[in-house]
Amino acid sequence: MLKKEKSKDQINSNSLDISSNKNTSHDTRDKELFEAFCDDLVSLCHPKLYDKLDFSKRVSLQQEFSLPPGQDSSLRRVDLLIDVPFKEEFKTSNLAYDLFLDKESDLDKGLHDTSPKGAQSQKKSKTQKDNHGSSKGIEIETSSLKNVKDRAKILIHLELERSTHPSEMAVRMWEYQRLITSEHKNSLILPIVVFFDNHLKGIEWSVFKKILCEEEIISFRYVRMGLKNETAEVWLKDKHPLMFALAIFMKYNRKEKPEMKVSILKTIIDSNLTETQKLDLTEYVH
Repeated sequence: MLKKEKSKDQINSNSLDISSNKNTSHDTRDKELFEAFCDDLVSLCHPKLYDKLDFSKRVSLQQEFSLPPGQDSSLRRVDLLIDVPFKEEFKTSNLAYDLFLDKESDLDKGLHDTSPKGAQSQKKSKTQKDNHGSSKGIEIETSSLKNVKDRAKILIHLELERSTHPSEMAVRMWEYQRLITSEHKNSLILPIVVFFDNHLKGIEWSVFKKILCEEEIISFRYVRMGLKNETAEVWLKDKHPLMFALAIFMKYNRKEKPEMKVSILKTIIDSNLTETQKLDLTEYVH
């Protein structure tokens, strides 16, 4: 059941209120939605990776973690952690790897290029430039930079937030990253935060850094999605079913509240989704 409409001065460009049993924390219904449509979430946040993962073999992992002494107990549980393997044809590709550079300046010399042509051109150019017998050593260094993980695990880590400030969430995401990595050592983690109720808009990379004496010591990136200031009508014209359901959190003219909900439901029903998917989305919107 939806809350009663607010006063007239709150009508225009306001997002739809959700049922009163939805407090500042998300509920099981949100998690179930994102778990069911995690492939759509990845297609939005990591489009280059989307078609390389086999979502038919995804597995939801344990969300509880054992914490070391003195660790913030609120970090014990993540919202969603999903293991999605590479498709067979990509398992031996140089897509997931560790990169070590003995000198940071080597980044500007292209030593992080993992393509076969790139690696050959790197070695060739290094050999041509070096006239002091050290080209062999440089070639060895270049080839040892890449520790390719043919069967690396890709873990999607998702947090659904309503009240936490983005700057506070950045610290939490960094702590979560360390916590997950400690238990899933041979894994690459895709951290994503969805903000329901703040000023953020759209899908962007967020960066958390630790700085000491103006030197960057740690740099951590994650994708965040802001819903409240998005426009519902725009996303209903898109082809991402997850966003059909999330349109109820977005902006639109509250005078058109009933029409908007009908529009959302019609978009879902007229889509090419399976009956199960349509049912999941319509139940979420209701």
